[in-house]
Amino acid sequence: MKYFDLLKEKMSIILPAWMVIMLVSMGSIYIQEGYINRDGLLYLKQAYLISQGFWAEAISLYSWPFFSVLLAFFYKITNIDLQFLGHIVDLSLFGIATFFYLKILDLIYKDKYIIFYGSLILLSFIPIMDDYLGMILRDHGLWAGCMMGTYFYLKFSITRSFKYSLAWQFAFILSGLFRPEGLVFLIFLPFWDFFNNKIQRGKIFILNISIPFLLSLTAFFIFILFNNNLINILLESRLMEFLTRPILFLNHLIEPLPIESKNKYISDLLQSYGLLISYSLFISLIFFKNIF
Repeated sequence: MKYFDLLKEKMSIILPAWMVIMLVSMGSIYIQEGYINRDGLLYLKQAYLISQGFWAEAISLYSWPFFSVLLAFFYKITNIDLQFLGHIVDLSLFGIATFFYLKILDLIYKDKYIIFYGSLILLSFIPIMDDYLGMILRDHGLWAGCMMGTYFYLKFSITRSFKYSLAWQFAFILSGLFRPEGLVFLIFLPFWDFFNNKIQRGKIFILNISIPFLLSLTAFFIFILFNNNLINILLESRLMEFLTRPILFLNHLIEPLPIESKNKYISDLLQSYGLLISYSLFISLIFFKNIF
């Protein structure tokens, strides 16, 4: 029991806890012995093409190339094997995400052993997600940016400091460079802050949208200068999913589930009450999920 208490003491400090998590993560990647996922092959191929200057061919593979550009940059300056480099970059990004995850726990919950318990939870999930952790993916960059952004936003909520406002905006922009979903927080959080705080809400709202506003203004001038090419790039990029996915989601809400039956009576029920059956099924799933 004495040794367990000593372990809890040591693992309740952010740096030792972070180092243990990173060692386990490295071991998880090592035991996979060079496993490479399908998406990882795409990013490595794109990174190689970018490093050789074949930008058009690289963009034709995937239209949101920041992760591959990052790999290509490090490949050019280090000449390390691209697959090994991909693991290093992803592990580093996972390390950033983990570090800020622990800092968030320390910030929002003042229990003496919160870092120990939070680390234990994260370590318990590594064996479950070991295949995923060892994959070469953009998601690690999304996690890093979102964890940083969350921490800095919480600090901003406490201090109302200008530097923390800029920091959380930059962090979520970083997450959006890896996956465009991260950019949603740049829209959501300023409005959340506006409606939940009554003191200097106008000033704080302007502060919270300062970087997105400047970026939008820059994009507008670029649009004027390079009108035709930019339209084609935007139409082909994943930014269009911000428009198409909500429309697709709303369409699904007003359509019955694609369920069919060879039984005449069940088929008649599905045709006559398809939407009612769909909503009944969804509500039942939510109900039972919450119970269990």
